[in-house]
Amino acid sequence: MTSSDLNRFGTSRRVFKGSGLATFGNGAEVKARFTLAQLVDTRLIFIADIKRPSWNCLADLPTVIGFIGKLIDGRSVSVEGILIKESRQISRYRTRLIGYSGQWIIGKPDFREAASISFNLVNFRFLGTEKEVFIEGDNWRSSLSLMTLKLGDREIKLRQVVDYDQVVASLRAQHGLQVTCIATTIIKDSTELDTTISKIDTLCDVMTVARGTLVNWISFDVITSESELPYSRYRNSVTRDFSEIELINNSDPQNTKSFIEKGFSRCQEIAPDFQIRQIARAFTETRGGPFIESRSLLIGVLVEYIASVRARLDNRTFFLNDGSFESKWDAFKAEILTTLKLTYPQITKNYLSVMVSNLKGLNHRPFSWKLNDLAIWLGINFEKGEIERFIETRNKLAHEGRFPETGIPAEHYQRMQHLIDRVILRLFDYHGPYYDFEHREMRQI
Repeated sequence: MTSSDLNRFGTSRRVFKGSGLATFGNGAEVKARFTLAQLVDTRLIFIADIKRPSWNCLADLPTVIGFIGKLIDGRSVSVEGILIKESRQISRYRTRLIGYSGQWIIGKPDFREAASISFNLVNFRFLGTEKEVFIEGDNWRSSLSLMTLKLGDREIKLRQVVDYDQVVASLRAQHGLQVTCIATTIIKDSTELDTTISKIDTLCDVMTVARGTLVNWISFDVITSESELPYSRYRNSVTRDFSEIELINNSDPQNTKSFIEKGFSRCQEIAPDFQIRQIARAFTETRGGPFIESRSLLIGVLVEYIASVRARLDNRTFFLNDGSFESKWDAFKAEILTTLKLTYPQITKNYLSVMVSNLKGLNHRPFSWKLNDLAIWLGINFEKGEIERFIETRNKLAHEGRFPETGIPAEHYQRMQHLIDRVILRLFDYHGPYYDFEHREMRQI
């Protein structure tokens, strides 16, 4: 296989070569030689030469399900989630397929001894709280590149990548995707894989909130005490380009460590009721994008979701029991229709049912009440009139697609961002310094 096919996708982080079978949707299996590459921007690429003639274009090609086989180091490999971008005949009996894949599974998850497991994380900047000594050329040097996190019953070591300074400089200049650190922990055997992956998922959610940019893991390796690699997994993760609008300042490592540890514990506590991953990822979307109107509207949706979950848990969603209200609704609706006809005889008949349907919201407690209750639960002291201004802006955007006429749009957005920042910080049980997006200064919460 020519390197030119691979190089045109970009720079590779990892490259594997192997052979085995290509499997197709029609049940066919054919011999294949393949190259797998994980790019610096985290995409998973495959190039496969398959031994089957007469496929000259994608239209003639049956659906490829994946590849199975062995790498040249002897480990088994399974490639899933295939998307073919190019197919060309390279000889009379060989066709080259080039495209993207969703996941690689290397080895078998059946190891029975203690091992370390290391996850590659993208786009998380941090300063370590502990020094590591390493060799650089002919010299020894130390760097604050390590942070040890206590997350529940598990200790996880967060370590900067070797070329961390260059990686971060590239991220800040180009706002792309790159692996910035490695999270490592010890598992007793393969039975702890799923719970460990779940913990790293939650860790990434907390990191995402701290930095205001989407942090995720793209691969992991299990490494035994004999430095063998019994199992690895690579995936095409949900990612976003790097953003530098931090909520917890990167320059304070102790505060970062405290936020992650307390935030992780808090997530474990509230996860049954709140969709933490959706909250974290929606939060990052409020901090970037071309239109502040859409970002502000998302802030309104996110705040209302959090406030509504809290109201439901406190049984404060409705004024009256919803069952009782519904049981009398038909009778109430009939009376309202009669009253409307008598009071406003000029109303067009087709409008009546629509107008009455709006009255169903009568039994719902207003957003302002739910937001005030949420503020009490989170211990946030909003300024007088702040909630009312937030709701006014949210309503104007929801119903008219524009900001209120008072003030400039950027001011309305910054005010809404400041409110959601405090809600998120306290939802993750944070007390301490944070950047006030509205007033452009550091404050305490």
